[in-house]
Amino acid sequence: MQFGSGDHWRRAGSPQQQAVLAVLLLRAGRLVTADGLVDAVWGDAPPSSVITVLRTNIWRLRRILEAVGARDSLVSVADGYRLDVEPAAVDALRAELLLSRAEELRRERSFADQRRTLLEALALWQGVPLAGVPGPFAEQQRSRLEELHFAVREELFKAELAEGNASSVIPGLTALSAESPLREGPYELLMRALYEAGRRSDALIVYRQVRERLRGELGIEPSSELRDLHVRILADTMEVPARPGDGPAAGEARERVVTAASAAAGAPPAAGAAPAVPAATTDTPPTAHTPDFTATPAQLPSGIPDFVGRDATLRLLETAVDAGEGHTPLIASITGMGGVGKSVLALRFAHQVKARFPDGQLYADLYGTADDPERPKVVLDGFLTALGVPRSHLPPDQDGASRLLRTMLADRRILLLLDDARDAAQVRPLLPGSTGSAVAVTSRTKLIGLPIGVQVDLDVFTREEAWELLTRVVGAKRVAAEPAGAERLLAACGQLPLAVRIAAVRLAARPQWSIGRLADRLADSRRRLSELRVGDLAVTNAFELSHRMLSPAQARAFRLLACVTRSTSLESGCAVLGLPEGQAEELLESLVDVALLESPQPASYRFHELVRSFAAELPAEEENERVEAFERLMDHLRAGAYRAFQAILPGDPVADLLVPSGPFRPAFASLADARAWVHSEFVTAVDAIRSAAHGTPANEGALAAAADLGVLLSAFGREIPYDQLADAAELVAGAAERAGDDLTAGRARFVCGNAHLQNLRLDTAEEHLLAARGALHRVGKPALIHQVLNDLGLISQLRQRYAEAGRRHDEAAALARAVGHRLGELVFGLNAALARLHDGRPDEARVAARAALGPLRSLGHAPGLSFGLYVYGLALHELGRHREALSAFEECLQICTEAGVPGREGMCRARLADTLRALGRPEQALPHAVRGLELCRERGDGRDTGRARLILSRVLGALGRWDEAAARTAEALAEFRRLGLAEAATAQAQLREQEGDRARQRQQSSPAIRVGSELQTPGV
Repeated sequence: MQFGSGDHWRRAGSPQQQAVLAVLLLRAGRLVTADGLVDAVWGDAPPSSVITVLRTNIWRLRRILEAVGARDSLVSVADGYRLDVEPAAVDALRAELLLSRAEELRRERSFADQRRTLLEALALWQGVPLAGVPGPFAEQQRSRLEELHFAVREELFKAELAEGNASSVIPGLTALSAESPLREGPYELLMRALYEAGRRSDALIVYRQVRERLRGELGIEPSSELRDLHVRILADTMEVPARPGDGPAAGEARERVVTAASAAAGAPPAAGAAPAVPAATTDTPPTAHTPDFTATPAQLPSGIPDFVGRDATLRLLETAVDAGEGHTPLIASITGMGGVGKSVLALRFAHQVKARFPDGQLYADLYGTADDPERPKVVLDGFLTALGVPRSHLPPDQDGASRLLRTMLADRRILLLLDDARDAAQVRPLLPGSTGSAVAVTSRTKLIGLPIGVQVDLDVFTREEAWELLTRVVGAKRVAAEPAGAERLLAACGQLPLAVRIAAVRLAARPQWSIGRLADRLADSRRRLSELRVGDLAVTNAFELSHRMLSPAQARAFRLLACVTRSTSLESGCAVLGLPEGQAEELLESLVDVALLESPQPASYRFHELVRSFAAELPAEEENERVEAFERLMDHLRAGAYRAFQAILPGDPVADLLVPSGPFRPAFASLADARAWVHSEFVTAVDAIRSAAHGTPANEGALAAAADLGVLLSAFGREIPYDQLADAAELVAGAAERAGDDLTAGRARFVCGNAHLQNLRLDTAEEHLLAARGALHRVGKPALIHQVLNDLGLISQLRQRYAEAGRRHDEAAALARAVGHRLGELVFGLNAALARLHDGRPDEARVAARAALGPLRSLGHAPGLSFGLYVYGLALHELGRHREALSAFEECLQICTEAGVPGREGMCRARLADTLRALGRPEQALPHAVRGLELCRERGDGRDTGRARLILSRVLGALGRWDEAAARTAEALAEFRRLGLAEAATAQAQLREQEGDRARQRQQSSPAIRVGSELQTPGV
């Protein structure tokens, strides 16, 4: 991307700078806010320091503008920027102005001036607009400018036609219509040009082709304008000339000709019109067939005009064809679920490589998913006759026909496309024996036993591929106008190509619908499949074909799994099916083989969401079948979660309230094993909790079991996608409250509050936790109330209400002691110590933390001990006892790394760095500060990331690197403000000090700053 004037063009800098400049140029003379620039360049994923990065880009652009004599053109206005240039100086904006002027000239019938104006606009294009420029704004503008380019070209052809240049524009219009095969405008112009050039039959052929394409792809007829043009051309071509003395019969004949033309165009006959003239008949006998054993078959069906994506797969297949090595013909197998686009891909591939097979192409639909698949002998006979074998010479049996096919292909290069194979047995007789030929075969099942050279397991579209198909069918402008609606629609389609195509075709046929309207209809899972239907295309049909191929045992497994979960481990699958591991695995793998399940990794299975919707609608064989499957699954999940809870929080009496009713599983050998189990079963557990909340399947006691499962899993906090668990728990809480079940509601509300606290949504967290406390008090269950009180204390600390926090933690510790929860008592006491530390009583905090270390060592609980050492180190640091603090942090870090305590190591390294800085050893501190920040960022913890930035800033300041130090502090300030945390005040004070007197700070190490608000996050 370049800009400038005269001969002084300059590069606009990095791609990111180009993106910023593109926004300012295309909004020339208008204010663009800083937030608007961030959204335009970085979209939904800006870096944490985005404002700093943006300001740097603006500063660099100003320097470049100054170098080309436009020093004052980029100005700061309010909360944004404006580039003061005339719109006519920006190529894209000038092109729009010229197009508008050309349209005025056309209305004035100044066609020569119109053509010159359009040629001037067209000359402004130099390759792909904004090529290589990143960001959502550039992507949208590329689509808009492509549309503008198309409009200019189309308008130029109209001008050429108006000037009588029909013959000269035919090649250009042919190319333009091929670029956008579903737009009618270029076809209309091409038909007019052909007609005016005297090529009437070619004009009629164009109409027939576009009509077939529109009907086949969109299920619609051509527009009335195109039909009228076709009728005029056809009537003129077929006209019966009037002669002197003609009577009424001649006029009736002409009327019948026009009526026939209308019928051919697909238009309804006019009222009172005469019936169409019937086609003429002939008694000429057919020409006798002469056997030709050297025929060149060309049987490939036409591909679709709006094929998108699959570039890597096509390259893989073409590379395999070009390699052409080995002692067997290349066999490429393309497998995948129904509707994923296997046949479309195979056809695209075949057309791309057919030139490499000069002796022709053979094609057969094997109807493998039909109730009566095509017999190999029928296909062989078709291939042999296509190769020139008379029917009288066809072998009577399959083996003979197969041998003859191999003989005929022995010295030829033939491409065979076998679509929708049922199994290997159906394909094997159809294979050539020589290496010169190649075979592409599609199937929903793995073709075990064939000498497959290339195996393609076709997946759903990527997001970009799905977006491109939607854009091509619906139109770029329409999609660009509703990006959010388009995203929701593609998500509801699960990016399944067939589903995306059906949705796009429905929208194309309903221009008055918004994309969001159809997305809303698809959002309802109960009607989604019924909405994904147009004409004879339906997602349900594609799945039904696969379902009919299943055995009774496979169908039962398919049905039961779908009714309870999106994904499952092998363990959960055994529970749902009520089968031992070997039998369950065999069934699950067989469903993978027929593409009704996916297996992203060993012993892990998942449904495509649309496949699951289809399966969930299938009727159960027995009334209680699904309820019993759900009960088995819930028993399995609660047993595992109970053991995992015991592993991470040994001795917590909450576990005694949540003992599963079903069979116990063995205890986990280690905390790592417990964590691995939780991660493998998490999605299944969330789905089961949601199912219980919705009452599907209806099961007495399911709500209580779901709430208990949520509490057990909540102990793993940030190690799991906690928001997903909280969303499911909130559904359970609502259902329990409607049923008057305080115990279940209280436990579910605790999970919700704890999750919102983890994500620093303090007001929402407090609301849930207070509701949990009230419900649990009403049923007299104190064992969980102590955890609720601890969480409320953490909220008070985050709001810097330290006295209130201390009281809540003390109350939580007292309750934990009363119910015999020693570990909880110690951890809650440490949180109380933190509150006192922040309240200006560091020695009290030191004493309390030191007293907890001995019992924590005795318990042998690594997370608890690491927390105790961490709090002890903070208190010592605050008291100025830095060497002792350093020792505490080093021991804490050793435990974190050896025992694997996620979440503690990052801040421990950061605090260790701060202590080294205070000891006058900033060079040793820097690597710890940098690594601590990296660990906090990897965990996605915004608050810890902000605190680690502040510490790194202090270390950099101690090293005299003031600019870097101030930048890190500014980033921390932005992070705290984004999270709405009171620690923003600490960052603001630090930034003021760094910016206010840097000269003085260069002579001194930065003064120690009081510990911010350090506290233990929920769940040890």
